[in-house]
Amino acid sequence: MWREDEHTAMQQSYTQQSLGRAGVLVFLLLAGVTFLVLFFIPFQVTGYRTGDPSGEVPAPLPAPEAGRILQGQVRLDDGVDPRSLVLKVEIMEGFSTMSLAFPLSARGDFSVMDLPPGDVRLTFVLGQSEAPVHTIEEVPMEPQGRVTRLDVDLRGAMHLFTFEVFGPFGEPATDVMLFWRKAREDDGPDVYTSWVRGPSPHVVTSSSEWIDVAVIASDARVLEVPGVSFSRPLQLREGYPVRIALPENVRPADDGVSLALRLGALESDPRFERATRRGRSILEETGEVILEGEEVECIVPALGVYEVRWRAYREVSRDGIQILHLEDQPGQIEVSPGSHATLFRPYFPLELYREKLKDS
Repeated sequence: MWREDEHTAMQQSYTQQSLGRAGVLVFLLLAGVTFLVLFFIPFQVTGYRTGDPSGEVPAPLPAPEAGRILQGQVRLDDGVDPRSLVLKVEIMEGFSTMSLAFPLSARGDFSVMDLPPGDVRLTFVLGQSEAPVHTIEEVPMEPQGRVTRLDVDLRGAMHLFTFEVFGPFGEPATDVMLFWRKAREDDGPDVYTSWVRGPSPHVVTSSSEWIDVAVIASDARVLEVPGVSFSRPLQLREGYPVRIALPENVRPADDGVSLALRLGALESDPRFERATRRGRSILEETGEVILEGEEVECIVPALGVYEVRWRAYREVSRDGIQILHLEDQPGQIEVSPGSHATLFRPYFPLELYREKLKDS
């Protein structure tokens, strides 16, 4: 009797455990199906709207229409580099204007894609000055998705000049910056708008038949040639000589040092405000000059007021040099057409010089 009751109890216990496990499996299966319905299936229907009351699946959203396309070719005279021109595109719609800029290729063609709606105006500009060469006020554009083709003839619209620059002693000048601008009228701006640097010859492209030319070079005075209408050689002259002497009671050799000076223009020349760093260095300061005796001669490129900055060097070992800075208060000199006969004795920081010698 005890064995039968025990067997019955074991069967009931096994049946309850089986039902419990089955319930857990059913719950997990239902949870998985619910997750798929809520999260996975909506993300599979991309490009369609969901939630339509009719139960129908709407059509996919249409792709945006292609923009307008502008392509063309520019014809130029022989020798004119198409890459010197930039195409400026203006799209005007209502009160708003969009501006774009594209350089021409080496063959003189251009291609502008996806232009937005609006009237289109084209301007071809030249060089660093962005001088306008030719303008098309309103381009007859094809509809969207179609190509508008232009053939632009600019032959005769630009002028080529070739300049070969020679140094003060007839040698080909190498470290040169050549500037040019449209020939200046009485009240016109005097800033040189374009420049090129490097050895000669220099080829210049201008939208003007008459130009003003200027050249700056190491150890030469600034050369200006107004009203040029043809190619020609340019001859530089030696810069303005300036003689500078030490104070009579300063003898660097006795003090065991070498003295050097550098001249710098007090004001920059506004005509050459577009010069590069090297161009400004040539124009506004001399290299450092070591005094071998009690006086030295420097060469400056232009007339005007210059600062005189001093420096001393002392050799402390075979490979080591100590620099004594003496630039607390630079001296000044004024270079004029007749100053080549003047021996300048600018301010020299004597007390600072002696103090530096004592501390070194």
